[in-house]
Amino acid sequence: MKYAIVILFAAPVFGQTYEIGANIGYGFYRDGSIYSAAGTAQAGIRNRFAAGITLGDEFAKYVSFEFRYLYHDGHPFLQAPGVKSDIQGQSDALTGELLFHFKTREHRWRPFLAGGSGAKE
Repeated sequence: MKYAIVILFAAPVFGQTYEIGANIGYGFYRDGSIYSAAGTAQAGIRNRFAAGITLGDEFAKYVSFEFRYLYHDGHPFLQAPGVKSDIQGQSDALTGELLFHFKTREHRWRPFLAGGSGAKE
């Protein structure tokens, strides 16, 4: 019985050509101060959650591609004595990377060099 369990959990260890992942987090920001002759105001973004997904494909023996998407819920605000204004806002980040591996999938350690680009809205 215990050998069947070891085989069951050892099967996913073999190198795969596809990768799917998800992440979740929380963003912390520092507020800034705005100084003028009329007084001081605080500006910033409220602390909120972030979530994303990663998709990968190893399409050649030593080359793979990863796509990442990250959503961050935001809430920009401006606050002065007697006045407070905020709006709903969020950001989206898309990145794509090519990974050039120095070893094949069968190796335990697999160093790589990555290069890519992305966009943020």
